[in-house]
Amino acid sequence: MHGGSDEQLDNTHLMRMAGRFSRRVRALAKAQAAVIDCKRGDRKHLIAEQHLATHSVGTGVFLVLVAKAPASVWCSTDKVVSMCQAALTGRPS
Repeated sequence: MHGGSDEQLDNTHLMRMAGRFSRRVRALAKAQAAVIDCKRGDRKHLIAEQHLATHSVGTGVFLVLVAKAPASVWCSTDKVVSMCQAALTGRPS
């Protein structure tokens, strides 16, 4: 993707790639299936069952349920670990 280099895998580029991926998946799903934004605590299997009861579907993706969840932060070097801890706790290291 980046010619085997990880020079462009900083936070800004990763966030940009994640945003592009999300928009493309959402656009594809909207064109071929239903897209439903879910809230925290929504029972997604019940939403899917209700959708199936009211829509006829064929083989393939018929529904995309979108939910935002906190992501894990992985750090690799001592300097980065202290920066990550500071960012997560809101306190400088």
